Amino acid sequence: MEVHHHSKHGKKKFTEYLLEGLMIFVAVTLGFFAESLREHYINAEKVHASMQSMIRNLEYDSIRCSVNLEANLATCAGLDSLRYELDIAIQHKGSPDRIYYLTRKYAGANRAVFNEQAITELKNSGTLRLVKNDSLMNEITDYYERRVGAANRYSDAMTDA
Repeated sequence: MEVHHHSKHGKKKFTEYLLEGLMIFVAVTLGFFAESLREHYINAEKVHASMQSMIRNLEYDSIRCSVNLEANLATCAGLDSLRYELDIAIQHKGSPDRIYYLTRKYAGANRAVFNEQAITELKNSGTLRLVKNDSLMNEITDYYERRVGAANRYSDAMTDA
């Protein structure tokens, strides 16, 4: 086992203490800068990943809206048929079975479903505050709070009625 003996030095000068203190200060300061750069890089990665997730959610929403549009057009046609059958039934000429069938098939609410996973994750994780583009933030919040929120409230109202 080796034993290290400290060499005996003379008394340190004030300038040596000052130089050692300055070196420690510079090392700590550079450590803070490095940590800040690393944190900035990680935050940028989080925002990028969240935006990619949001793009996938919006693609899903677009497909769902197209499917819902087709279903809504079919529902409108079916409701027109139901209205026609009700007009005939008022004159005591309609078929109760046909009215029952059309009511069961077309009178239910066609609920729009939006994928809100990405915005929920952004809000809950605090990553939403890291998005620096104000116009992008306005568009995102407008989409989710006003448009998706309105569609959900409308669907809920139709379900309750």
